[in-house]
Amino acid sequence: MNFKEAYCQYFGCSSKRFPKHLFWTCFGWPLPVSIIGWFVVFLVPSVARNEYIAIDQIARTTTQIEFQHEISDILYLRHRDGAFLKRLLGFHLSIGKLKCVRLKILGIH
Repeated sequence: MNFKEAYCQYFGCSSKRFPKHLFWTCFGWPLPVSIIGWFVVFLVPSVARNEYIAIDQIARTTTQIEFQHEISDILYLRHRDGAFLKRLLGFHLSIGKLKCVRLKILGIH
């Protein structure tokens, strides 16, 4: 079972809703501020393009090693692409939240 299947089974969401569900579950901002993020993503969807690419990569992982490799790729791309304003505002997937979600649904580190 890959991460996407396990996630959808655990949270009861459809495969189609998986990317957005995971995005908002692991968004880097606290809830009150994430409302602003919702408007930003709604008005300018391309701002979250890299996050959705990362979610697609994470969805296919089946082992801890693959998952950790994708986390490393996310961190690399986040710094490689610059995106100073996105980093300053914390507009990205929270790696800590991603790891917590994986631990919760799979029960492994």
